[in-house]
Amino acid sequence: LAQFAGRCGEPAFWDELYSAASSDNDGIRWNQRASHPLLREYVGLLRGRLAEAEFGAASGVLVPLCGKSADLEYLRDEVGHVVGIE
Repeated sequence: LAQFAGRCGEPAFWDELYSAASSDNDGIRWNQRASHPLLREYVGLLRGRLAEAEFGAASGVLVPLCGKSADLEYLRDEVGHVVGIE
């Protein structure tokens, strides 16, 4: 992180960051094509908690600051209702 210190306010920093990203990630380093491994490991616990909450159709998952996350689609498939907010 020290390499980025003091550069975040420079437009060139962001240009370099985006252009250095690999094409495997849609050109953005932090956008991964697969859901996070820990999410996949613990999604069963989340499903159990939602079932215990007895909210019925209103139950779901809110994912703040999600960006273009593959986690949203994964959660939708696993638990149903998902709302992502950037």
